[in-house]
Amino acid sequence: MQNKYSISTDNKRIFYSIQKGDDEVLFFVHGLGGSVQGWEKMLPYLKKCKHTLIFIDIRGHGFSDKPTEPVECSMRMVAKDIVSILDKENIDKITLVGHSYGSLFLPTFFDMYPDRLKRLVFISSTPSMKHKIYQRVGVGGLYYLILILDKIPITQKLLTGKGEHISINHVKRRHDFSIYLYLKDVKQVGLPIYKYFMKNVKEHNKSLVIEKIDVPTLIIHGKSDKLIPKSRAEELNNSIKDSKLVLIENMNHFPVFNSPKEVVEEITKFIKETK
Repeated sequence: MQNKYSISTDNKRIFYSIQKGDDEVLFFVHGLGGSVQGWEKMLPYLKKCKHTLIFIDIRGHGFSDKPTEPVECSMRMVAKDIVSILDKENIDKITLVGHSYGSLFLPTFFDMYPDRLKRLVFISSTPSMKHKIYQRVGVGGLYYLILILDKIPITQKLLTGKGEHISINHVKRRHDFSIYLYLKDVKQVGLPIYKYFMKNVKEHNKSLVIEKIDVPTLIIHGKSDKLIPKSRAEELNNSIKDSKLVLIENMNHFPVFNSPKEVVEEITKFIKETK
């Protein structure tokens, strides 16, 4: 695995790891507050598939440069970051895999760069965050908690992102409502930048774009996901004409962490089915 940097259109340094393999390229986009290490439990199984693997630290996360303005945290800028990596590596088309926030971003990439895609893989996703359940108790509640923490001087100091990778590989199982791990996510990014990205999540609604997706699409979702109910994955599946839905029994919002072997098996099987 090689660690590299690419320079994006606004001169931000974007960190990524790449393992070169065959001409099937899997590009992984982590969730909010994560980094390339968010996929580390899947890596032993991914390496067996012999495909080219790319893992990005999205801007503001991990070792990538931190934005200073909210506009620099947009999903469109993340899409441009990915293309800067693909161009640097002379890669034409990819299977784009996103988990949680990383999956919310996939429709934006399709809208901007449909010719760079072979497939899409949504993990723990939804077509829109405008559903009342998110605004009442889910993402809306977390967003307002972040706004409160941002006004407290001591939390601003304690939750300052240093540009690092924080491994949670020692954790046996990640739960949907682990405040300890969420605060680790916030600390890894930094409170101000986390706030910018949370605003993007809260306002997410790509229903119209999703209906236009015309590449083979895999949707993986935990049946027991409390952050994004499986009904939202079913709606996503119904909105995309060439999609396949896989629901994992007794699984929450974090199958990439809690059930990595099964997730990799489903992805590699899907690639073989859609060649």
